[in-house]
Amino acid sequence: VQASWPWHKSDWMELRVGGKYRLGRKIGSGSFGDVYLGTNVQTSEEVGIKLESIKSKHPQLLYESKLYKILAGGVGVPNVHWQPACNK
Repeated sequence: VQASWPWHKSDWMELRVGGKYRLGRKIGSGSFGDVYLGTNVQTSEEVGIKLESIKSKHPQLLYESKLYKILAGGVGVPNVHWQPACNK
């Protein structure tokens, strides 16, 4: 799951991305943004959620998701679920 923040809060006790993914603990970070452990609230599937600031001067997540779609099905290539910026 890739998203631009700020994300919206569906419940004051937990953060959700796209209303579908519960945001968990941070598992990585870098110049590209931050990566969090996430959970699909409907299926309990664990996912990685990469967040990039909507104020980024050189946003990369859209381009990265397009590249992953081209490479889809290859060994070691993750499945990408694109979630556009949430401005709420």
